[in-house]
Amino acid sequence: MSRITELCIGSPIAPWERLGLQLTAHNFTAGTVRVRLVPDGELGLQSVGLDEAAATGEFLNLDGALVHLAAPARTSDLGVDDLGVVGIDHVVALTPDLGRTAAGLERLCGVPLRRVRDAPPVRQGFVRLGEVVLELVQGPQVAPGPARWWGMALTVADLDAACRRLGTNLVSDPRPAVQSGRRIATVRHQVGLGVAVALMSQ
Repeated sequence: MSRITELCIGSPIAPWERLGLQLTAHNFTAGTVRVRLVPDGELGLQSVGLDEAAATGEFLNLDGALVHLAAPARTSDLGVDDLGVVGIDHVVALTPDLGRTAAGLERLCGVPLRRVRDAPPVRQGFVRLGEVVLELVQGPQVAPGPARWWGMALTVADLDAACRRLGTNLVSDPRPAVQSGRRIATVRHQVGLGVAVALMSQ
């Protein structure tokens, strides 16, 4: 089965360092996923790396959302950061047509959605690709056209400690997550990451 192994994000470097992440050559590692920052690229989550795919070629796509092939991060790449990041819980793609994008996912990775959640006006589909859950979101806010990458949630060892360290100017107060027994806090837009990022408890 394909695993998510890398995220390529167009973003300035300084805001990530402000959060307490330790970067090496514009990269940091969360679990087995390498996060590669491109400071001179278009803002946002540009591409998601997989370790294998049913389709072939250096650059692929998931119903229009760019995908590339990338080896998993090595254990020796793991670093210690002030935020306490231990992995990536999920990556989110927005789609105007959940069924269409789910079919694209099956063609690309050979796996169907494992769960679909209806929470009108939003529909969500979920599948685990390695350590990371891929979440597809269909809703009225999504413009017609191809699917597109939107954001991610970082799992941290101690959510309360991370939020205290950052303060309410940088992150929202923790609240219950959709996942039972877990909590989530949102990094504020004004931090300037260029991509939607949340922090989650383990």
